[in-house]
Amino acid sequence: MKLRYILTAIASGVLLLAGCTHEYEISTLDQIKVSQSYISIPVSGNATVVTLDATTNWELTAEEQADDVAEDGGNFVYNKVDLPEWLTVTPTSGDAGRFELSFSAGALDDPTAGREANLVIRVLDENGNNTGIKQHLIVRQGEIAASAATCQEVIDGPDGKTYIVTGTCTSIGNTQYGNWYLNDGTGELYIYGTVDATGQYNWDSFNIEVGDIVTVQGPKLTYGSTIELVDVKVLSVTKSLLQSVATEFTVTKAGGSVEAQFIVKGDGLEFTVPEEISSWISISDVANKTNEDGDAVTAVTINVAPNDGEARVAAIEFSSTSSDGTSTATVTITQEGNISERTVAELLASEPNDVNYYRLTGKVSDIVNTTYGNFDLVDATGSIYVYGLTATKQESNDKSFSTLGLREGDILTLVGTRDEHNGDPQVGGPAYYESHIGHTDATIAEVLAAAEDDTYYMVTGTVSDIVNTTYGNFDLTDETGTIYVYGLTNAPVDSNDKSFSSLNVKEGDVITIIGKRSSYKGDAQFGGAYYLKHVTEE
Repeated sequence: MKLRYILTAIASGVLLLAGCTHEYEISTLDQIKVSQSYISIPVSGNATVVTLDATTNWELTAEEQADDVAEDGGNFVYNKVDLPEWLTVTPTSGDAGRFELSFSAGALDDPTAGREANLVIRVLDENGNNTGIKQHLIVRQGEIAASAATCQEVIDGPDGKTYIVTGTCTSIGNTQYGNWYLNDGTGELYIYGTVDATGQYNWDSFNIEVGDIVTVQGPKLTYGSTIELVDVKVLSVTKSLLQSVATEFTVTKAGGSVEAQFIVKGDGLEFTVPEEISSWISISDVANKTNEDGDAVTAVTINVAPNDGEARVAAIEFSSTSSDGTSTATVTITQEGNISERTVAELLASEPNDVNYYRLTGKVSDIVNTTYGNFDLVDATGSIYVYGLTATKQESNDKSFSTLGLREGDILTLVGTRDEHNGDPQVGGPAYYESHIGHTDATIAEVLAAAEDDTYYMVTGTVSDIVNTTYGNFDLTDETGTIYVYGLTNAPVDSNDKSFSSLNVKEGDVITIIGKRSSYKGDAQFGGAYYLKHVTEE
């Protein structure tokens, strides 16, 4: 059943910023400070002066799109790019102190044929080595033709090109230079600097608040993995009638209530509970109140029923309307669910999502990162890459992998999401640890002398007398003795899955396997064994 509510909004001029989940942090350089990072040279070619305050050695060059720093023996190296012929900058290097940088160019014959250069000031150490710390500058003379684009089209487009983009201000990070986020539904851009017609940072003059629809014009720059529009000009601002204060929630399996909060500037608050979520989502109260921060808000109490299935997500759209138009905001509720058991093959067949968590068990293989815990997990059905493992459930990787004592060959049970990177499937979340079964390094003599129990031993020896190529029965010999291997599989299994032939193991190969001490009619043997690695005899 659809439910519809309209509540007259209370007047409020107070702005509360919505929480920002973007991981990019605003860079404030202690070593290099410039009076402006957007430099406009007059069409006549007269010089523009920028003040630079440096606490260390520095160097100014042009920067090309592929000019990413790379670590080399502790230092950062880069391809030095000369300034464009039309641009003169003095000075282009110096040590600690205050400098007046002059940017000049020849007069433009055609004022509409503008030109632009992307520059960078690099911080150097006392030996003149590049530290990897840099300040970006954009120098423009005349007008650059701008292309109207969506956020995604900017993301896919080339650096240096100037775009006109319209979207919603989702959060504001810095009001000195005007750093904020713009989202139009196709993607999100970081606005790194907002300037007025004179090229100065003058944030208060723009009157931009979270929720406002803003049209900006500026050049694209890629800084690390962040796509930016730098030192944009504001072309228009449409004020929002509805600002989100609290609209994203995570609820446990047991259910409960959450309170969404809005600042409503239109004639009222309107929303509908979609039929597809009405069986577990309901509204019990809508009221005007003052929240714990002392701000006047409209509060909506949303009830979430208990969940006996997998995790689920609900979205409810809210809107406020006036004669100037309509503004919308979405409340998102993620409810935790049961953790489903999956084989690797079943997980690979699932669609990627960051809501449902799955439990997997397999052997640890090919650990490539011992800080974050990146490795392959292999069971009888396949192999999948685990992109990070933590000791407990975490929002982001806390580098606790090393505390788990995991080794290649251990039997691990973990919980994680079905993720992918560049189309390649992986376990994400990050995944977190539940339990594992370790193993003891041993010689064959030590295994022969051991008790028959659930202890796993890792042994290395030479394969001989393969008597069954379906199940993998053979003798294994090292310098201390020989033991009969009663079946070998690719991964730990409850019963032999006939995977031995896929291992391409031959007599004379040196193989490392993991298994238990067992016996048959009093004769010692290696049982429940699974493969780790082998070397074929030349």
